[in-house]
Amino acid sequence: MSAVRYDGSHVRVEEVRRLRPASGEVLVRVAAVSVDRADAEPETGPWPVRLDATPSRTLGRHLSGTVAAPGVGVEGWPLGRTVVVQPEFGSRGSWLRLGVEHDGALADYVSVPARALVPVPKGLEPSYAAQIVAAARVDSMLEHARLTAGESLGIWGGGALGAAAVVVARARGAAPIVVVDPDEDARAQGRDLGADVCLDPHVPDFAEHVRESVGNDGLDVALHLAPDARAAEQALAALGPVGRGVLAGPARWVESPRWDARTLSGVPPLDPAALPRLLRLAALGRLVLPVRPRLDGGLGEAAHLLDTAARTGSGVRPFVVCL
Repeated sequence: MSAVRYDGSHVRVEEVRRLRPASGEVLVRVAAVSVDRADAEPETGPWPVRLDATPSRTLGRHLSGTVAAPGVGVEGWPLGRTVVVQPEFGSRGSWLRLGVEHDGALADYVSVPARALVPVPKGLEPSYAAQIVAAARVDSMLEHARLTAGESLGIWGGGALGAAAVVVARARGAAPIVVVDPDEDARAQGRDLGADVCLDPHVPDFAEHVRESVGNDGLDVALHLAPDARAAEQALAALGPVGRGVLAGPARWVESPRWDARTLSGVPPLDPAALPRLLRLAALGRLVLPVRPRLDGGLGEAAHLLDTAARTGSGVRPFVVCL
């Protein structure tokens, strides 16, 4: 089978032996993979690839597909069932992440523990279901921050994850939602998706604009998704006295007695309930994500884009690979 592999220096398509599911695992035929900035940063991103004893690793974290073969002892997953895969799961006493410690999704097949599978409701396209896996990461961050209905949320970074954060936060009842991004198109997308306020971080009197938007106490939750580490300081400065910050982008630690483990965190583990919850909302039409562009060149084109990004640090615009 074909797979997009990273060997510590290059990303390329390789022909590898077709996987066989171990006991308790399920072989999934990959239908679609949603790729974003973190996939293009195999060494420097928030989830650096771990090669350990293996010479290379299959990349890709967010996929949808169909059940191709259940392993020994697996029941309840008939052949052809459409599924998505939790990108983080326990296996043989270890905590593994697709494309990091476990071979990932950019391949013809992937084998994962049966408990990592989540059924896809009827009517959801595979490419869209793969995007929902990515959105589940943002939902986990907001769950970790204990965001509740009626609380204010600031989102630094209006890219693909930022856009998903707006949609998920609206479904959670956050209000008002403030999107902060220097790019005018990103701010326009935030407004189109339902953000209440969209601000340029370089605008004069930025802090005053935030206070006018959410009240003098500041934000209840700040979510830092921007590639700019300096934006993290601005996000934390906008928090209210009992505000909570989640730093999911690169950040410099802010030395202040205000911030402790209860109010400030990095990227949390994926909430297992997030993905089923978002799939259910999407199936009911309550969660509508902006559709990512589809890549027509398959694994070969995906490997070329990721290799260029990894070597040059240029990043990639999020896309979906359909196989």
